Amino acid sequence: MGVGRESMPTGTVALVFTDIQGSTEAWERLGDGYRAVLEAHNDVMRRAIVSCNGHEVKTEGDAFMVAFATARDAIRFTLESQAGLESVVVPDTGDAVLVRMGVHVGEPICQADPLTGRMDYFGPMVNRSARVSGAANGGQTLITGAARESAGDALDGARVKDMGDHRLKGLERLEHLYEVVPASWSERVFPPLRTLTSLPTNLPAQSTNFIGRRREWRELAETIFEEGVRLITLTGPGGIGKTRLSIRVGDEVLDRFAGGVWFVELEEATTPEAVGAKVAAALGIPVGTKGAVEAVASALEVRDETLIVLDNFEQVVEAGPETLGLWMKRAGKTKAIVSSRVLLGIEGEREYPLEPLPDPRTETTPYAERDAVRLFVDRARGANPRFELTDDNAPDIVEVCAQLDGIPLAIELAAARSKVMKPKQIRERLEKRFQLLRSSRRDLPGRQQTLEGAIAWSYDLLETWERAAFCQACVFRGGFTLESAESVIDLFEFDDAPMAMDAAQTLREKSLLTWSEAAADGEGRFGMYISVRDYGRLKVPDMLDEDARNGLMERYIDHYLAFVEEWEAERRSGALREAMDRIEPDIDNILHAHELALERGRVEDGAALALAVMPTMALRGPSSRRDPMIRKTLEALEPDGDAGLRVDLLCGLGQAQVDAGDWEAADKTSREALELARRTDDPVRLGNALIRRADIERLRGEFEQAGSDFAEAREAFEAGGERSGSARAASGLGSIAWQGGRYEEAIGLFTEARDAFDETGNRAGTARCLGGLSIVLGERGDHQAALDAIEDAEEICREINDRVGLARSLGNKGIELRELGRLEEAVYCFAEAEVLNRQMGRKASLSRNLGSRAMVMERNGEFEDALRCYEQGEDVQRAMGDVPGVALFRTRRARALARMGRTEEATAALQDAVESLEQVGAGGRVACEALGWLAHLLEGSGDADGAREKAQRSAGIRSSLGLGDEIYGSSDVSETIERLVSG
Repeated sequence: MGVGRESMPTGTVALVFTDIQGSTEAWERLGDGYRAVLEAHNDVMRRAIVSCNGHEVKTEGDAFMVAFATARDAIRFTLESQAGLESVVVPDTGDAVLVRMGVHVGEPICQADPLTGRMDYFGPMVNRSARVSGAANGGQTLITGAARESAGDALDGARVKDMGDHRLKGLERLEHLYEVVPASWSERVFPPLRTLTSLPTNLPAQSTNFIGRRREWRELAETIFEEGVRLITLTGPGGIGKTRLSIRVGDEVLDRFAGGVWFVELEEATTPEAVGAKVAAALGIPVGTKGAVEAVASALEVRDETLIVLDNFEQVVEAGPETLGLWMKRAGKTKAIVSSRVLLGIEGEREYPLEPLPDPRTETTPYAERDAVRLFVDRARGANPRFELTDDNAPDIVEVCAQLDGIPLAIELAAARSKVMKPKQIRERLEKRFQLLRSSRRDLPGRQQTLEGAIAWSYDLLETWERAAFCQACVFRGGFTLESAESVIDLFEFDDAPMAMDAAQTLREKSLLTWSEAAADGEGRFGMYISVRDYGRLKVPDMLDEDARNGLMERYIDHYLAFVEEWEAERRSGALREAMDRIEPDIDNILHAHELALERGRVEDGAALALAVMPTMALRGPSSRRDPMIRKTLEALEPDGDAGLRVDLLCGLGQAQVDAGDWEAADKTSREALELARRTDDPVRLGNALIRRADIERLRGEFEQAGSDFAEAREAFEAGGERSGSARAASGLGSIAWQGGRYEEAIGLFTEARDAFDETGNRAGTARCLGGLSIVLGERGDHQAALDAIEDAEEICREINDRVGLARSLGNKGIELRELGRLEEAVYCFAEAEVLNRQMGRKASLSRNLGSRAMVMERNGEFEDALRCYEQGEDVQRAMGDVPGVALFRTRRARALARMGRTEEATAALQDAVESLEQVGAGGRVACEALGWLAHLLEGSGDADGAREKAQRSAGIRSSLGLGDEIYGSSDVSETIERLVSG
């Protein structure tokens, strides 16, 4: 039954799942003889679906999933189909086929199959619907309370029986079920429901949906049954979701423990006997005179397989060996899942560190499918039933979840504010998170009513020296190594304190620090969640006096100053990849040390930190953080201070501004840098300033002046013996030659620069030159040679993890693949490059990706999508003041408009492009293409003289550059040029 996506219900949907009881056994008995039964069954079902306005979503074997716009129609369907199935008889028994059915109403995630257009449904609502069906017996229909409330008159004349609350497998929330069967079945009696309600357990029912953690609960549900596994300890900071996950796992495995699954809350237990009493009470074990601990041990020795879920063990962790440790030794059929912020230190303990929900900023699935966003939306609807996820508020929700480190409790507390605040307002107030994130619910434990309370619970369990270590660790940003901990954390005033590295490990074991094995520098790193660090900073004045705080900041600055000096020296010696791998993980720490150095009057040290981190940030991003860092440093320098240092900073600032697409600011900065450099009598600094100035001139279309400045820079670097700088200048001259259409000259200059970079070990420079060569070769028509060159550049960029260069290489590679007709590969390259450029905030590179992707769309006939990409790219280029770039996008946009038949708009755009190129004296490929298309359109409009003049100019540029007819991308345009020139 084919159903288009437009007819399938969305929003609030009633779902029905059905399944034939005993079908597997019947197939085994009857073989092909059962086929007729199945066909008759399917016929009854499908006639009832049509009769009751249903939509067949899918079938699997003899099971149906059917969607209805209303619960009324869904229940009518079950009654009609159940009555009809009485006539479908199993041959060897003579009995009617028995089908179990379940009905539930809710809001599933609705998603159409991109190939068939058929709607499918996902999410918790669908899972619950399937579980309701699974609880029924053959011939029995179960509906949920939600379905009954909206059933309308569908239940009139039916037999309805209240079955009470039931625990369904894999679901924490109890479901109130009703049995609904045709009234004519008044004498039919069914066995007990197939639910978990009768199984021994005290797992608390939950009032909210369990969101996300699918991988975690599945792993835990499997791990608890692995051979030799008896005890799993879930660790993590307060609010990470340990309690909720342990209950979810217990619910999932409930039917596999004959002795039951028992939940024990230990928050108020402070002694071993109190722990024993809590467990004994939960399991119904009489204590007697032996004491609670011994009573539990004796009872568990003779019990069938039992799972104990112990919550909040951290405040009584010392009692672990003589309670849980004893029970594990004596009761061989008992297993335990423990949630604790501290490891118990018991033999056989298997730690499962629970991590936050994934950062929604890094996920590529639709917003509605990202776990953190799903959690926020679900809890927001609980606070405000009218709350909806929209394109407008989704980015704010994503940022809120990310700023809260994906910690479920924090997200839930933030979402609760949706009753009176919009997501944007919540995001804007996160700086005061401890005031914002408070719950008004009185049924929550105190530690879960506020984010501050959740963290304070862990902090209050620390020894005094542990608190001092924790407060000192809060100075770090973005994680730190053991070496850094040893250099910065000072515990000498505490006689009982261990070494700093052991203190960090202790804080990790108590869930106030995280640990990551997979650091880019090859070393493990400690980390700290933002909220935990913010709490620690509030406690610093209580734990550290002024002298201690000053000493801490001085040690921190000194450590990272020595760190960057060491690795900057390594970078200059040629160990580029290793140096960047070491520096990148600590960029946040270096920037924080830089800020502290400026605040404490150590301006030159702050400048040294800024200059040392800039090369790594230039190649790996992001661009946005370099500008404010350098500006703060320049503002802190004395006006009559070290001029050379100011030049270095201005050159770095200019490069950051170019990378970020702020060309107006870069123009001003480069002028200031060059003027000051000419007064320093330092040829290398002069060369750097000239390079920065020439770069912005080239980008703004001032090619003659740019060429002059690149040439002067080359002379300055040669005078200073700076070979790598001379190569940079030669590469810049190559770019000028290319944009002027002097391809052979450009190839010679890029080759010369590449060889120099190779000799000096500057791999990033080599990659840039290969990129320049590929562009020239491609524009000359040698696309395979261009592809070979850019693939070499790509390989180098991946080798040294130069993300800026990689994005540039992928964009250029996509262009050559497109020209070679390998469109699918081209699109893949553009997509990867676009992701990188967006991450690093590189506007110019992003605009090039947009243009390249638009050309592929245009080639595929997707003209409207191509126009949008061209327009976005043109806007970016205009904002940067890139005149040739604007002309290129305008030309390509005009080409698409012409192919759509919008010739007047196309002609006007081309005339604007040609005029702007003439104003800046830019020729080359762009001018050739624009003039050619303009000639073609002018001839079509009857302007023969204008068309001929433009055609002759275009042909002249094409001839001087050695280009072929492919420059126009259209045989019609090529023929027009040929006719006009020859005629």
